[in-house]
Amino acid sequence: MSSARARRPAWIKEPPDVELDIREFLPGDGFCRAIMEGLDRLGPGRVLGIRTDFEPTLLYSILGAHGFEHWAGRGENGDWNLQIRRRPVV
Repeated sequence: MSSARARRPAWIKEPPDVELDIREFLPGDGFCRAIMEGLDRLGPGRVLGIRTDFEPTLLYSILGAHGFEHWAGRGENGDWNLQIRRRPVV
């Protein structure tokens, strides 16, 4: 199931702790590197917000394997708003 259809979790922040807009990136422009740098800046429980013009479904399994959770939703203009949280330490 696409995360866009999932229920919005309580940890979503408006605005997120760190924001990244990759809508202007072209293929090969390093948007993956930009996302990884944004994730590196997150402490436990902090949220990275990403705006993009596509749903980055390939990223979801990578995030889960590295201790992150995510939620994605479509904005009014059709862009994707993805929020990624480093799971808090329990």
